[in-house]
Amino acid sequence: AAGMAVTAVLWHAPPTDQSGLPGAFLGYLQEHPEILEEIRDFQANNRCHFVGRGAGEEHTLEQSQSHRDFMALVEKHLDAFLKGAGATEEDFAKSLVDMKAGKNPHWQAFDLLLRKVDFEMFAALLRTNSCLCCGGHFMPPAAATSGEAPVAGDAAAAAAAADAPAVTAATAEAPP
Repeated sequence: AAGMAVTAVLWHAPPTDQSGLPGAFLGYLQEHPEILEEIRDFQANNRCHFVGRGAGEEHTLEQSQSHRDFMALVEKHLDAFLKGAGATEEDFAKSLVDMKAGKNPHWQAFDLLLRKVDFEMFAALLRTNSCLCCGGHFMPPAAATSGEAPVAGDAAAAAAAADAPAVTAATAEAPP
């Protein structure tokens, strides 16, 4: 399934009584902590391709492959959720459009999540050592318990990433 991708940023979203696929997906993420763990492991293993590189530098093949691998990871979890829910990616996309149109307060979390599928936003998050799950400072799984010092990031790139335009299913494509 190409295009619509969802990360575990919503893991940190407050519980909701919202019905429909978005609410069910929030519940799914909370019921499956292994998704967050897998995304954190992915980031720990792939951030080396981004940290310390400038925002204007040409993207490397390793960075492009990391983005493709991240998209595949996200698609795997989204597909598992949709299969269990008996829904399609199109159903999910429509429910997100309805959520936005209805000015649902949980839309902002989904909008932030959709921005992360854009290569530039993804690269900025990794370059600035920002967590793919919550947007805070990324601490590798081992560092969280070992006291390892975090890798410094580029604060200007993080600020620019926060102002990046929203990514829709139609625009969420891999880099050229």
